This record gives sequence, C-alpha cells and structure tokens, in this order.
Amino acid sequence: MFNIDIKKLNLTTYKDKMPSNIYTSLKNFTNSEVVLVPNLKKDKIEFENSHAHINVKKKIVKNGGSIVSGWSLFRNNREINLGIYIWVFHSNWLSPNNELQNITIENYLEKNSSKHTFWHDINRLPNFEEGSAFNKIIIFSKQTGLEKFNLHNNDISIGNVYWITPDLKILKNINSSNGKHYWLRPEYQNNLDNFEEESGIKLIGKRNILVIDPEKSNYSFFRSINDEKFNDIKFKYFHPGLFKDLEEIRKNKN
Repeated sequence: MFNIDIKKLNLTTYKDKMPSNIYTSLKNFTNSEVVLVPNLKKDKIEFENSHAHINVKKKIVKNGGSIVSGWSLFRNNREINLGIYIWVFHSNWLSPNNELQNITIENYLEKNSSKHTFWHDINRLPNFEEGSAFNKIIIFSKQTGLEKFNLHNNDISIGNVYWITPDLKILKNINSSNGKHYWLRPEYQNNLDNFEEESGIKLIGKRNILVIDPEKSNYSFFRSINDEKFNDIKFKYFHPGLFKDLEEIRKNKN
C-alpha cells in the first residue's frame, strides 16, 4: 500500500513539530506526510530485531493486512537539537481494520512511547523478491549539524536530503544513487553471490547470522579493492558486525 489518508486512518500529523526546511525536503522526497504511528508492543509472532520489513511480511501472512513503508525518525534529542535529523527506512503493518501499527520496536524509535514518528513514502517499498530496502537518510536543519559531522567544508547543504549508511560514515547525494541496500541473508543467495563477486568474500551462515568462509574467500582480491570501491560495497551491502571485520582485514595487509 502506498497512499495513506491521514484522516481515514485517524493518525495524528507531526507537521507542526518539524523545522520548515526539513518538512519541505521530506515532503518532496516522499510525496506524503509525517504522522505518529502507534507502537504495538506485544505479539505472538516471533519477530526479528532490526528487520521491520520481514516482520510485517510475517504479520501479513498470519493476520492479513498490508505493508506501509517509509521513514522513522532516529530519536536522538541531542542530535535533533543540533539540527541533525536521521531517518531509518521502516515498515508498519496496516491491519484489515485499516489501523496502522508499528510492530517492530527498536531503540532508535520512541521505545518507551506509545507512538513513533513516521514519514510515509509513496515512492519506495522493500523488495522481498530481490531482498532489498534502502539506506538511511539524513537532513541538516542548521549549521551546527554540519559542524558536528565535520561537513561544513564539504558540498553539503542545509535542508537537503542525503543517503547515509547505517554506521553514519558514508554520505551520498540523493541524485547520485537510488539508495538501495541489499540484504545479506541465506534466503537471498543471489545477493550473497553478487557480494562475493564484487568483494571476493564468501559468506556462510543461517538466518541473519553470517560469517566469512576463510577457505573460499579471495583475500588477495579483497585487499586490492580501493577505498572508493570498498565504500560502494559497504553502502550497497552494509551488515552490522560483518563490515567491522572486513575493515580489520583491510587494515592488516599482510
């Protein structure tokens, strides 16, 4: 489902809480609105941490309904006060009764709140066939945010939307990339094969737990990759823990 009728779903708008430059940029980026979505804290389905899209898919299989995707505000008041707004691509569940609910409660959301700040995106959905979603986005509402990220000397503008990796280290212009992030999971073997072809690293494992296969990985090829190519791979396939190990391998050239 792409379009949300705020009045029909009885959702509270969060427009008045957003700085005007943040609101205008995200309105243009998503072609939709920012709302408060209720958090559903208890469910009998076994959900995965940090994977709202898969969780909603499971919920739909069991209870029907549909997926509503967009951007959840990374709730860090210190960064927000500095003018740094980080949004995580997230999915909510729309019940058969037309009630929109968040079923994946993460630390970055308002964990102890009954609702979370969500910007529906008409243009983007997770792709369960190929196993992909999108990187985070970041917007700076004032100069102090650029200074915090040491970006005041870069070609980064206040009020513009930028892609950024989950570790907040690689930032890209929104027009230079589609922002796609491919899931490294055993059920998406094509992604694992493409990752191996691009990096030389063979991954094995079960569910969302992957490890490097040292016998089948081509470390010489991996270490020969330049920093720009490595950052492109990281942007495309970022996986917590894995890229920390890969960065250590790159440091150890011997």
